[in-house]
Amino acid sequence: NEPPKFMMAKHLRDKPYPMSLDTNVAYQVRVATSCGTMYINLSPKQSPIAVNNFVNLAEAHWFNATYFFGTSRSPDFIRAGDPTETGDGGPGYTIPGDPPGALGYDVGSVAMWNDTGGRAGSQFIVITGTDGLDRVPPGMTVIGKLDGETSLQVAQKIASVPTPDGKPLEKVWIL
Repeated sequence: NEPPKFMMAKHLRDKPYPMSLDTNVAYQVRVATSCGTMYINLSPKQSPIAVNNFVNLAEAHWFNATYFFGTSRSPDFIRAGDPTETGDGGPGYTIPGDPPGALGYDVGSVAMWNDTGGRAGSQFIVITGTDGLDRVPPGMTVIGKLDGETSLQVAQKIASVPTPDGKPLEKVWIL
């Protein structure tokens, strides 16, 4: 199974998107995948830079046809948003991590994947089980949480895809 080819093109940018979200508004994003649909309740008040980045990338169709990868590194979180599937790809720019806030890691948390310098691009993770709470490196910017048990079940289904040689036996992508 492969996503449609017309969805594969990614357009790199040389700078982050300008702030366009109202931090006093509750946002929800729908992430349709080849394993089902997840809904994420975003937290722009706590993580305005990262949420603004995530929403703008989604509106620009950046995530379309990108695969979930890295599930073999930890069975209790999934990672997506890198069109290269290597963990090194991104949108062509980085954003600084938001200041630490009240949002910690919970099962169902969604966070931007930060590099060692605390900067993020387009990669994000979803914590799918309690082991993920200890396996996710500290300092990731939490942007929200999955909405409901059904969304968590979809994320857990993605995390359960066997990865015997480090690569998922079934490719799971964002529609």
